[in-house]
Amino acid sequence: MCGLIGYNGKSNTEPKRIMYLMKMNESRGKHSCGYFDTFRLKKTLGLTVNLKKDLKRLKTRLFIGHTRHKTHGEVTIANQHPFTYGEFTGAHNGVVLNFAEVGEKFGFDRTDVDSQMIFQLLNHTNDPKILGLFNNTLATLYTKNNSRLYAYRKGNPLFCGNINGNKYFSSLKNPLEVIGCKNIFMLDEGYLYIYENGERIVKRRIEYKPIQEQEYEIKNWWEYDTPKTKPLATSGWSRSQGRLF
Repeated sequence: MCGLIGYNGKSNTEPKRIMYLMKMNESRGKHSCGYFDTFRLKKTLGLTVNLKKDLKRLKTRLFIGHTRHKTHGEVTIANQHPFTYGEFTGAHNGVVLNFAEVGEKFGFDRTDVDSQMIFQLLNHTNDPKILGLFNNTLATLYTKNNSRLYAYRKGNPLFCGNINGNKYFSSLKNPLEVIGCKNIFMLDEGYLYIYENGERIVKRRIEYKPIQEQEYEIKNWWEYDTPKTKPLATSGWSRSQGRLF
């Protein structure tokens, strides 16, 4: 389980709103975090407090953020989202079980993190239809080295809200309400949404035709951790950690 945060607007985002969304989505992942704002890609181990100085200086009309709870791949900077392959940079919330088999279809070796295969193949094919080849849970935000934000979900939640014509995205609904979003909705499952300057310009159905994976063990998301831990607290912040912003 991880947290996805996004922004696409006609004007620069308000940093405090992004910082709040990142902080609240820690309830979905505290191992590491990172973001892409079209100018820089920043990643760190641990909590979003480690990104505070960078986030406070945000001046961007496009943002992709991510808080990670480890499933595939160790807790390292290299394994933290967002990932960049060629022109594509994106982040993923969920667990893809057949990523090795999908990669094999296109001649790619197994990646350390299941999510890496998604963006590697988007860059290889330049075709969003490949999203339908992955099984289990997949919510993703990505961009293609331009001002457009692409959003897709299968299984896991991804919410979108509006502030003065600007769009904010989050794996959790309540933080969008807190920062002042209106007309909040969950993206329809199985559809690719494309936003530019805060406006939705495309909503396209992606055919779901997952490639058959080999035998696998179905786990709950917290069972991927080593050593095993209890599910994360829902608050995303503890008293011992103090105030973030």
